[in-house]
Amino acid sequence: MLIIGLLVFIAINFEGAFPFQPMFDGFDKELNHVTTSHTALVSDPFGRFYLDVLMRETTWPALAGCVLLVVWLLIIKRRIGIIDAVLLVFPFAYAVLLTQAAVHFDRYLLPTVVGVQLAGGVGLAVIVQALLRKLEDWWPTSPRPQHREHSHPSPAVWRSCAVSILAVALAVIPGTFAGLRASMSCINQFADDSRDRLNDWLVNDLEPGSHLTADDYAKVDKAALRQAGHRTITRGLDFGRYSLDDLRRWGVTHVVVCNLRYDRYLNEYRSAAPGREDYIARQVTGYRRLFHEGQIVWQSTPERAMPYYVNPTVTVYRIDRPTRSSRAFTDDLRPADDG
Repeated sequence: MLIIGLLVFIAINFEGAFPFQPMFDGFDKELNHVTTSHTALVSDPFGRFYLDVLMRETTWPALAGCVLLVVWLLIIKRRIGIIDAVLLVFPFAYAVLLTQAAVHFDRYLLPTVVGVQLAGGVGLAVIVQALLRKLEDWWPTSPRPQHREHSHPSPAVWRSCAVSILAVALAVIPGTFAGLRASMSCINQFADDSRDRLNDWLVNDLEPGSHLTADDYAKVDKAALRQAGHRTITRGLDFGRYSLDDLRRWGVTHVVVCNLRYDRYLNEYRSAAPGREDYIARQVTGYRRLFHEGQIVWQSTPERAMPYYVNPTVTVYRIDRPTRSSRAFTDDLRPADDG
């Protein structure tokens, strides 16, 4: 079974896993990332982020199955084997361990999501089997004649089995199809990345002579833009070091941003590291001013939110025509407790 699983993994991930060195480099980068975090930010140590991810990425039948499995093992069976313990303990122990990492990201919770789905399926199967055995006690089969081939369950048992199967189907099938649809949506987005379409639009449709800057996650092809007659600012976008007014003063007309960059400053699960409150406050103010004052000229939003590096939300803002006083808007948005 282990060999079959390994062969399936190789067949699915052949292009990503071979040659081995890039794959190992990726693992090494992630291990370093979870210990170093993002600049000037600290993550919530209480796991609220991962709880939200778990609730979003798992189906309610799986969560219900986990609860039923715990009830079955602790209250009814009153005995937990090694396999049962691994099945239940590993997903949640792994999630607790993740809460202590320096940076939190959706993809890190994948082993827990898979483990919860597996435990939930086992829990549903165990409960259905227990119910069927109980039904046989309540509505026993008809007396068995001497010849085994003539024995058959009573109509009540058949009806009970049909009701049980229908109940399980109604509980599992909707979640299964919803998960399958979401999975297919995610797979399709690998072949339709927003950064590729962004660069096509910038080269072919951006106004001639535009001057733009972008964050590093937008993956702007600066060489192609220069060949098309546009200018790009050499430094990366960093509102912690300069403001929207500075960009305008430097002649920047367009700003390209990706949600993989700005989400870290605007979500409720991360806060400023000690001593970096002013820097993070400037980041928050800069992005909020951009969203309020900038004019959206191009945007790509995925059908399904992808918490990975594939097909993120990318937006191009025109900033050379402000909509209101920058000073007044900055004052409105500055956090009251930033010191």
